[in-house]
Amino acid sequence: MSKAITMLKTGLWTTLLVIWFWQDAHAYLDPSTGSYVFQSVVAGALGAAYAVKVYWRNIRSIFANGRKRIKD
Repeated sequence: MSKAITMLKTGLWTTLLVIWFWQDAHAYLDPSTGSYVFQSVVAGALGAAYAVKVYWRNIRSIFANGRKRIKD
């Protein structure tokens, strides 16, 4: 069995189990939760931008379409 089919089956079973055992959380979200989520999103975006900056030459060489590879 291929890896993709195994992953698809695992995702389907996980989804079905979550739906089957669904319950209300009865949880409280304080005002600082929104601030934490915002900080996490900004940190993720800045981290992704830095990773693109660091690996820009490698990324560009992938899309060079058969041109000579860029060397340091």
